[in-house]
Amino acid sequence: MKLSRLVPVSALLLTACGDFKLPFGDDEDKAEEGVASKVIEAPPTPMGLFVTSATINVMTVKDGEVEVPGRFTDAKGKFSFDDGALQQGLAGALTINLGSWDSGLELRDTRVKDLFFQVVQHPTATFTLDGIDGVPAEGVAIGHEVEATATGTLYMGGSNTGVEARVKLSRSGEKEFHIDTLEPFVVSIESVGMVEPLKELMRVCEHKSIDDSVKVSVRLDLGPEGVAPEAAHNGEKVAPKPRPRTGIRGKVSKPAKGGKQVLNDDAKSGKVGGSR
Repeated sequence: MKLSRLVPVSALLLTACGDFKLPFGDDEDKAEEGVASKVIEAPPTPMGLFVTSATINVMTVKDGEVEVPGRFTDAKGKFSFDDGALQQGLAGALTINLGSWDSGLELRDTRVKDLFFQVVQHPTATFTLDGIDGVPAEGVAIGHEVEATATGTLYMGGSNTGVEARVKLSRSGEKEFHIDTLEPFVVSIESVGMVEPLKELMRVCEHKSIDDSVKVSVRLDLGPEGVAPEAAHNGEKVAPKPRPRTGIRGKVSKPAKGGKQVLNDDAKSGKVGGSR
């Protein structure tokens, strides 16, 4: 506790045994004591910025070596800053529609959403930003960028886990900011309590393994309230807007030796490559 907060308490205890006049006496008493009114300035109003665009790319590995890229096409959120330069007080939350998962293969996506994410019971995942370290005292000027470390909590599947990522913060306008991960950060499936859904997905898709570690890359564009996105839709299916595919491409699985090919999810759908 700060010393300045102890002074009024100490003064009250000392004067309790002596000749003491309450500070809220009549006008005459106040005039005699020379009490002057003190103007308390209101704290600055935080700048509220909506997530106007979000790109969330995910990379998983199945059967020991086959990379399967995917992405979430729908996320909503709002962040606030204690000032207009992103230098302090950064806080907020991002809500991800798990039903927007897209790996480019409909059958695989349906299984992932139903068996792994269990979107009926858990339609969304939420990331809360707990802090950001490394932004200089002067903040981020328009046209500039800085590197920092963001920490937060991911709430998913009825559980949660801590997340830390190196990010680049940039500013393109008075109320336009951008947050990009400098490199993918790792989320453990076990850490969010989703081992059993993972096992069920592996069983149905006939996979030998799916790695526990999932790599995630994020880009968020933040803008003023005037361009707020639509409200979150609690997980119902929404047709995503056409956009170029981003992220790391996965490896293509090859037919087994001898010309025999197992019909997995991809083959059944007329596409080359394994299912998730």
